[in-house]
Amino acid sequence: MLERQADATRQYIDSVATDEAYEEALAEASKVRGGMYWHKGPAAAPENACLVRTSASCG
Repeated sequence: MLERQADATRQYIDSVATDEAYEEALAEASKVRGGMYWHKGPAAAPENACLVRTSASCG
C-alpha cells in the first residue's frame, strides 16, 4: 500500500511542477507577443530599410 501512495505522491508532484512550468512559459511568451516587418526607407534613400518590431499590446 505504501508503494502506491509513494507513486501517487510522485505523480502529484510531477503534475504540479508541469502546471507551474506551463504557467511560467505562458507568462514569458506574453512578453514577446507581436511580430516584425521590414520598413522601406524614404524615397530619397530606399536602401535604408529597417526592421520594425510590433507589439500585441499597442493600441
